[in-house]
Amino acid sequence: MSTPADSLSANRNAGSPFGLGSGVMELFQRSSPQRCSWGGEEESGVEPLEEYRDATAHFLGFASEQDPHLLSTFRSNILNETSYVDAKIRQVLAGNDDLGQPPIHFSIIRNRFPEPDQRVKQHASDLIEAHVGNHGDALVRLFFRFVHPTYPILSKRHFLEAYRNAKLGISTALRGVVYGLATVFWQQDETLRHLDPIDQGKLFELAHFSLNRELDSPKLSTLQAALLIMHELPQATGTLESPRIWTLSCQAVSCAQSLGLYRDPSRWQIPRWEKCLRKKLWWAVYLTDKFSSIGHGNPSHIADDGFDTPALEMADLACDEDISGHASGRLLLDEQTHFDIQNALHFLEMIKLSQQLSHILERFYSIKSVSGDYLLETRGEALRSLLVRLEAWYAILPQCLTMDYSQSQGVPNMHGSLHLAYFAVKTLVFRALMFPATAASKANPCSELRLNLPEALSQSRAFINYVAKIRAEDAKMFWGRHARSNLLLAGNFLVYLFLLAVEEEHVKTAYDLLESYHNSLCYLVKVSDSTTMGLIRPAVLRSESFFQQAPWILRHGFL
Repeated sequence: MSTPADSLSANRNAGSPFGLGSGVMELFQRSSPQRCSWGGEEESGVEPLEEYRDATAHFLGFASEQDPHLLSTFRSNILNETSYVDAKIRQVLAGNDDLGQPPIHFSIIRNRFPEPDQRVKQHASDLIEAHVGNHGDALVRLFFRFVHPTYPILSKRHFLEAYRNAKLGISTALRGVVYGLATVFWQQDETLRHLDPIDQGKLFELAHFSLNRELDSPKLSTLQAALLIMHELPQATGTLESPRIWTLSCQAVSCAQSLGLYRDPSRWQIPRWEKCLRKKLWWAVYLTDKFSSIGHGNPSHIADDGFDTPALEMADLACDEDISGHASGRLLLDEQTHFDIQNALHFLEMIKLSQQLSHILERFYSIKSVSGDYLLETRGEALRSLLVRLEAWYAILPQCLTMDYSQSQGVPNMHGSLHLAYFAVKTLVFRALMFPATAASKANPCSELRLNLPEALSQSRAFINYVAKIRAEDAKMFWGRHARSNLLLAGNFLVYLFLLAVEEEHVKTAYDLLESYHNSLCYLVKVSDSTTMGLIRPAVLRSESFFQQAPWILRHGFL
C-alpha cells in the first residue's frame, strides 16, 4: 500500500526544478482543508485566508524558516511524522524584484490541538452559552449598539451571518467577550432591564481560558477577542491601572504580527472584505499599543518603520457594515443595520491621534531622549511644532464628534473617550516642554519649567471645561479601558502644576483648577453606578488625597 511519502518519492523529479512535482499537488488537493461559508457574496476565485475551518494561515516573514524568493519557485507541502499532509504554502503576492517587493506567503497549517486543550475550549463554550442562556441575541444587539460604533473591529456582516447560521462556530473567546462587554449596558435594553444582570467577570474568565488555547493557532477572530478582552470593566475598588492591560496589549500585538497584519494587503489575492478587515485590525492594534504604553510609561512595541499597512480609510470601515435587507440584519435594530459614518469618524480620528502620540513617545519619552537629549536647542522648537499640529487636529474635528453636538441633538455623547485621549496626549507634550521637573528647575526663573508653566495653566482650562460637560448619560457609554489611565494622566497634571508653581498667582490658578476638577468628579460620583465607577474612582481618590494634603503643602511647600 502506497503512502504519501511514497508518492512524493516517485514524483520528486517531475515538474518542479527543485524536484517537487505533481504528486505533491495531488496529495494536497485531496487533503485540502475545508473552508467555512459565511453565506455572503465572495469574489470569484479568491479564497479568504480566514475561512479555513480546520486550518490556520500563519504569516511567513522575511526571517522565517522559509525564504520567500525560494518558495516562489515551487509549490510545496510539509509532511509530519504520521505521513499525511499537514500544511501547505499559499502565495498571496508574487512580488516584484525590480520594485523591491518580495513575495508574500502564508503557511496553511492544519489545526491539531491536544485533547486537553480541545476539552477546555469546548467546556468554556458550553459554560458561556449556559451562563448567557436565551439572552444571547439581546447581548449581541447591545454590543452593536454601544461598543461597535466607535470600536468597529468586527466585520458586522460576517459576524452576524456566522452567529445566525452556527454561532458555536464562532471563536469561543470572541463570543465570550462580545457577550461580556454587552452586559455593561444591560439596563439599557427594555427586554433585559427587569431581569437580574449576567456576571461579566464570569464571561471574561471563560473567554481568557479559551483565548489562551486559541493563540496556538490564531485567526483574525482570535485577534478580535484579544483586543476586546482588554476592555473588561475595571474593578470599582482598583486605584491603579493594572499591568495586565499592558501585557494584554502586547499579546494583541504579537498575535497581529503572526497574522501578517503589519504588511500591506492591497495587492494580495484575498477578498476585499478581508483586506479591509486586516487594515482595521492592524490600526486597532496600533492605537491599543500606543495608548496602553502610557498607562505605565512603557516603550511601545510597534515601531513606525516596522509596518507598511496603509492608512485606514472610510471605505475600509464601510465594508460589510451596511446589512439592511440581509437576513443577518434582522437581529439588530433598524438603525444599526446601516453604516454609521459619524461614529466611524471617531475610530479614524483616534488612529490619527495615536500616530501623533507615537511620535511624541519616540522623540521625547524614549530612554535616549530623557538621558540628555532634552538639552538640545532644537527640542523646544520640535515640541512647539508638535503642539501646533495637535491643537490644529483638535480644532478641525468634525462637528459630530464635539462635546456640544450630542447635547444639541439630545442624545448621549459616545465620543468622550476621544476628547479625553486628546487631553492626555497634550499633557505629555507639556510635560516634555517643562522637563525636567526638578527643584533646580523650579528655582530657576529661566528654566523651561518656569517659562512654560503659565501657558500650561492656561491650556488646562479646556480640560476642566471638558470634564464639566460630561453628563450622567455620557458616562454610561462605551469609553474603553484606556480612558481610565488617560483621565489619571490629565488629572495628575493639574497637581503637577500646583506643586511646581512659584508665583502666588500661579499657585492660586492651579488650586482653582483643581477645585473645579474635583467638583466635576464629585458630580460624576453621584450619578455613577457599578458600570462607571471603575472609570473615575482612581482619579477621584487622587483628587481627594490632594485636598487632604493641600493645607500642609501650602504652609511648608513641596520642592
